[in-house]
Amino acid sequence: MDQQSLQYIKDNYGLISYKEMGLFLHISPSTIKKAAINNGIANKKIKNDVPWTKEEIQILINNYGRIKYEDIHKLIPNHSIGSIAGKAKKLNVTSKEVAAQLKSKLLKNKTVFSNENFFSNPNLLNSYWAGFLAADGNIDKTNSKLALQISQKDLDHLKLLANTLEFTGKVSIYTRKTGIESCQFSITSKKICEDLKNNFNITPQKTFTLKFPTHLPLELQKAFCVGYIDGDGCITKRKHYNYCSINVIGNYNFLLDFRNLYNTLLPKELELVSNITKKNNVFQLTVGGKMKSSILIEEFLKLEVPKLYRKWEGKINE
Repeated sequence: MDQQSLQYIKDNYGLISYKEMGLFLHISPSTIKKAAINNGIANKKIKNDVPWTKEEIQILINNYGRIKYEDIHKLIPNHSIGSIAGKAKKLNVTSKEVAAQLKSKLLKNKTVFSNENFFSNPNLLNSYWAGFLAADGNIDKTNSKLALQISQKDLDHLKLLANTLEFTGKVSIYTRKTGIESCQFSITSKKICEDLKNNFNITPQKTFTLKFPTHLPLELQKAFCVGYIDGDGCITKRKHYNYCSINVIGNYNFLLDFRNLYNTLLPKELELVSNITKKNNVFQLTVGGKMKSSILIEEFLKLEVPKLYRKWEGKINE
């Protein structure tokens, strides 16, 4: 379990039930309970397990729906707010007003937020970030958690994405076993993951299955390309030949559509034909030659999207 989820459990333990925490984290109540015990957040005997007395039940019945959960908790301190809500449901003393109050309380205790609608409607900005995530992002097998892990030298770009998504959680910096300094963040959101899948073809375990979003308008496909180049591509200045080459890696069918996008931007006589080669278990698309690379780079630089400028700065062919 990641640190973000553990922090959420720590912040909300005793305030809401395991089940209620699970709704936000997309984790089973038993897994949350085990994590709470193993990480010293709770002992095996917790407040939620304390038996109810007749006096406490009467206090609950007399006050449920009249006063706030916090105030009932003050009257019945041996039981958490989640336990109080669960007992009320069993006693059938709940109401619409009380349910709304519970929902408000749950939202209040959700410690990490993000704009879950950011990828709902494709536009220039989110198409760029979708391309970047298609290259470097990762969606878990449950299609509910998005993670991004990149080199620490691009920390500012990672923070830019986090801010764009209105992400309030932690951006972590760490050293991999290989010694590489890295940074990362993760967002638990079924909505974001579904929108990335439906609008941009980004799915779990996408390395060999990723499909280019050919259904998008041309400008958005171009923005997606720029984001993907920033993630899994490079632009190399060929000093002795006075031109740049553009390289991206991916699966074969994805690169075919990537090349088709390039060809829509190039004159007929400069269209790419056989520029895809196999490299280990993946394929690489290479664009060389002063005219071809210059046209593509200038076309992409016109787009008003963030861009990882260490890759693009000073790369216009002279």
